[in-house]
Amino acid sequence: YSIHVDGGSKIYLVFHQYENQTLKAEVEKLREEMEGSRARISSLESEVRRLEQDVHEKEALIAKLREQYPEGITQTITTTTTTAITTTVTETITSQAGSMQTLKVYLLIICLAILAVAIMLTIVFRRR
Repeated sequence: YSIHVDGGSKIYLVFHQYENQTLKAEVEKLREEMEGSRARISSLESEVRRLEQDVHEKEALIAKLREQYPEGITQTITTTTTTAITTTVTETITSQAGSMQTLKVYLLIICLAILAVAIMLTIVFRRR
């Protein structure tokens, strides 16, 4: 409001502040949610930092292993055997360059074991 005194004027501003309890409760609720969100964000940021560190450690380990074994994996042998009663077994063996003979022996043993199981199952089912 304004008051005019002797040709001059003075202006007075009067503010009335009314508290609205509903708005006050909503603001408080939003503040609590904001704090909860900040805590969650902080937790997620620390989890991301931990995962990034884990990735860097794994990459360093992979680089170290590549240094130790520069020849790498040279050959992959996959064999699939199907028995008389439609059981399919797939064995995949990955070898280093120097262990080809051992790999062939293991492959032969696996094939013989699969063949023995197939024969036994065939005999059992024919007796019934």
